[in-house]
Amino acid sequence: MEPLSSFLKKFQNFVPKEISLKRFVKDAVLEVIGVDLKNENIKINPSGDIFIETSPNVKTQIFIKKQKIIEFLRDKTGSQKNFNINIR
Repeated sequence: MEPLSSFLKKFQNFVPKEISLKRFVKDAVLEVIGVDLKNENIKINPSGDIFIETSPNVKTQIFIKKQKIIEFLRDKTGSQKNFNINIR
């Protein structure tokens, strides 16, 4: 008889959608503009809109390179979804 943990292995790598999207946004901003955001500064609402709270200097950089960040997100997620990034 197999131990119970062997049946639950497939759930060990389960990550909620919001957490994985936050990670992709953080990676995208780091890759494109070289700024490491904190997870608590990235908010995602149920409809999938992305809100980033940061300093004015970083806001400007994100706004200027927003399209590259969106392309990075599309590549990483494999989705052609139009990501809506709001900067606060």
